[in-house]
Amino acid sequence: MTVDPPRGLADLTPTIQSYLMAAHALGSGGDPVTSGALADRLGASPSSVTEGVRKLVAMGLADHRPYAPVELTRAGRSFAVAMVRRHRIIETFLARCLDYPWDEVHAEA
Repeated sequence: MTVDPPRGLADLTPTIQSYLMAAHALGSGGDPVTSGALADRLGASPSSVTEGVRKLVAMGLADHRPYAPVELTRAGRSFAVAMVRRHRIIETFLARCLDYPWDEVHAEA
């Protein structure tokens, strides 16, 4: 199963965005991104994670083989980094312009 690759963040569902951000965060420490680690991070069942990873692969955002770690492709990393940047910009706006306390901006952003 393959689908057309996404052109922008607007083409990604919130679920796909969550999977990308979780895989990016888990992989940024240099550790392999396993399906179990994704399930723990997302609070999802292993079968849901398997389906989510399958969708990422179909969209060209990740590479994965059975029993191997999930690896984001260049496109997947690019989208993940863009989402992290967007999130941080929103956090900064909330804190600086709307006077939100820093301990509340993450959840709100």
